[in-house]
Amino acid sequence: MRIIISIISGLAVGGLLVGLIQTFAFNMYPEAGALVKNYDASPELIPDGFNWFIISSHIIGCLAGGFITSLINKKKRFTIGMSVALVILGFTIYYNYSQNFPDWARIADIILTAIGGALGSLLGSRGRK
Repeated sequence: MRIIISIISGLAVGGLLVGLIQTFAFNMYPEAGALVKNYDASPELIPDGFNWFIISSHIIGCLAGGFITSLINKKKRFTIGMSVALVILGFTIYYNYSQNFPDWARIADIILTAIGGALGSLLGSRGRK
């Protein structure tokens, strides 16, 4: 039962953080929202600040999801934390390729989100024993 609660908690915290940070990004850069959804527009027109907000939202969400899951769980902490981080990473990959982002932002987002998820799972698994 604790494993299920930890997985749901990690996904919820990670998803909420991603949503909150992206809401902030879309409010700061309202014109970027239209550019991201428009495949006819050049991805280079999207402001770099907006791209970094999106990237940081995925990193923070994945790190927090892996951390919370690993921290709550008692057995196989790192493994279960990484499984949640991989789910969030999967959504990140899907989001990157379903929207109109520059290639550098896609690559940076996927690599940094994977590192963030592994780091969050590692930190959470070393938490309270």
